[in-house]
Amino acid sequence: MTVRITKVIESGVCVLHIDGWLWSQDVSTLTNEYRGLTGPVALDLSQLQSADPAGLAALLKIASLGAELRGVSGYVNLLLSQNS
Repeated sequence: MTVRITKVIESGVCVLHIDGWLWSQDVSTLTNEYRGLTGPVALDLSQLQSADPAGLAALLKIASLGAELRGVSGYVNLLLSQNS
């Protein structure tokens, strides 16, 4: 597995920390983790190294559903903006 997803609760917000490289084979893991959540959600991308188009699309989809994106590096922000 190229990505590690860790779930924590911070001040009433469920935060998914995404560490490593988010590739297409990992998208189902991320979406399954997200689908199981209720209430406010944030994705912490501070340790995300990179993502392929499918991974970026999954992040953008989850953000469009209301999840907050936190800790987005300049590089990942550039990738996201090119895929939106």
